[in-house]
Amino acid sequence: METEICPVHLSEDGEDCLFFILPPQEDPGDDIFGTEGVDVINFASNFDDRIFVFGGDDTVFGFNGRDAIVGGAGDDELNGNEGDDFVTGNEGNDVVNGNLDNDLLFGNQGEDTLSGGQGNDTLWGGKDADQLFGNKADDLLFGDIGSDLVSGDQGADTLYGAAPSSSLPGLGEIDVLVGGIDTDTFVLADAGVSFYDNGDPTDSGLDDYAIVFDFNPLEGDKLQLRFDVDYILTSTDPAVFGFSGLALWTDSDGTGSLTQADELVAAFPDTAPEAVIGAALILV
Repeated sequence: METEICPVHLSEDGEDCLFFILPPQEDPGDDIFGTEGVDVINFASNFDDRIFVFGGDDTVFGFNGRDAIVGGAGDDELNGNEGDDFVTGNEGNDVVNGNLDNDLLFGNQGEDTLSGGQGNDTLWGGKDADQLFGNKADDLLFGDIGSDLVSGDQGADTLYGAAPSSSLPGLGEIDVLVGGIDTDTFVLADAGVSFYDNGDPTDSGLDDYAIVFDFNPLEGDKLQLRFDVDYILTSTDPAVFGFSGLALWTDSDGTGSLTQADELVAAFPDTAPEAVIGAALILV
């Protein structure tokens, strides 16, 4: 069953529409449709159900199968529960929970809260300011567009604040990345692009950067950066940032020292220089 979910993943102009092919049903269950009003759906089966809600602030609980749950226009609460579930909000400020097993979660539009629960989950915040929590196990988290809170919690997590598919990832947003327990990777660049850097030598980048908490190389935490970009590490000015710590800048003019042409990429509150200088880097 090919289902149009529009919009699930937006470009900066909000015009893109992504088509999803819902996960295959190994044990086909029911197709359950809500109404334009407020629905509470809690009678899914042990099979692979597909649940769709529309208007209203709806509450949906999957059950034991590999469920696909699609939210509507309201502020929905969507729960996958057991099984490897696909759960997506739509418009509105949604709460999207994977709960058990390995889930794929999307917030879409609105200020959403996503929680992976147990299992190796993948979370996409979508547009606007979202909060993402990986919880247990090894999770992949994308804040996407907007100023997001991205928290790995337990497990070896990979954290993106920005949307890697954007032409200028992180433009105009200040994302908060929190690693948590175990070995985490903080992604500040991807193949071909450095995040939070618009390439404008007149822009210092104080309006878009990542704030990285709980960065601990002793736990095996890593930074992902560009191999062909030079970086500068400085102390933060509490009068500017509101905290003491370190700041990571692109060395845009190649001088090796901080100038007006350099752009802020990330700030590390309460972090000693040796923690970042001695960190394991992933260069892409």
